[in-house]
This record gives sequence, C-alpha cells and structure tokens, in this order.
Amino acid sequence: MAFELWETESRNLAGVYDTEAAAFAAIREVISLRGRDAVRTFALVRGKPGGNVESIASGTALMDLALKTVHRSTRAAS
Repeated sequence: MAFELWETESRNLAGVYDTEAAAFAAIREVISLRGRDAVRTFALVRGKPGGNVESIASGTALMDLALKTVHRSTRAAS
C-alpha cells in the first residue's frame, strides 16, 4: 500500500510514501520551509489493491492532520 501526495491544481504527483507517517512528515517539512499556503492545494490518498484509491484528506484538513500527528508522537515519546 502506498500513500500518494498530489498537488491538486496542477494534478502533479508530489511524492509517494510507504507509510502515512512519512507522508505527514513530508507535509510538515513543506510547511516548515515554505509556509502553510504551500500545501493548501495538496491531497493525500492511499493506494488500495486493485488500483483503487482512498482519500485521506486535502487542503486545510490535511495540514491540520499532519500537524496533529507530530504533537501526538511527541507526547508519546515523553
């Protein structure tokens, strides 16, 4: 199963990740380097068997989810 990060306006594939956590880390890195506006048009989908995809989140919901996961993992490590 792969996690694909898409830029929805240009319809370009921005990255493919083995785990959801790796995809969220990439989103956080873009936010850190370029700001929140840089990922407003991103969408994250999960590839499923048979070529189907499942939408995980996009836009501000995707940003919020990626930023929440770092807080959860930071708390778990404490």
